[in-house]
Amino acid sequence: MKKYLLALLLVILAAPADAAKFRKEDPPEGRKYQYIYMDDVIVPGDDVTLEQLLSETVSAGNTPVVVLVSRGGDVDISMVMGRSIRRHGAITYHGYCASSCVFMYLGGVHRYSKINNDEVPLYVHRPKLAEVYLADPTPGMFKVLTTLKDYIVEMTESEELYTIMMQIPFKDPRPLTAAEARSTKSVTQFY
Repeated sequence: MKKYLLALLLVILAAPADAAKFRKEDPPEGRKYQYIYMDDVIVPGDDVTLEQLLSETVSAGNTPVVVLVSRGGDVDISMVMGRSIRRHGAITYHGYCASSCVFMYLGGVHRYSKINNDEVPLYVHRPKLAEVYLADPTPGMFKVLTTLKDYIVEMTESEELYTIMMQIPFKDPRPLTAAEARSTKSVTQFY
């Protein structure tokens, strides 16, 4: 238990303190798509901001389109945000999207990507907690990793992305290839 708490503390301390930046654009004339842009690191509180923006957009009769540019952040918060995106029927696009940003991106009912362009990759790796788990597995850590796997299956109907991620060391992230993005059902449409 002590090692698990130490690992959890290290993950929390490694998270940056600055919240993501959000901005919302009015829908183009005659269109019902409202763009919500999120830039920067995912931290607690960002889920509340996104939920409010999504609710306002849907209440106004518009379809939310969430555009992500992030190097990741809090895994749990990114899953909460992904579920919020899904619940509101939002579409997702991404610029540079790495680590837990990918979990948020998976929430889109339609997920658009220019993944063939090196400037807009989806970078994946196993979570930092998985590195600790590999060195000293505990039931608590296994439960956390299972929660992540279940989330990925919920969003993509496939375990394949989880399997790929778990093979990539935390310190050596790499972009998904277009073929992987298709086979894992991470991307629903390339443009």
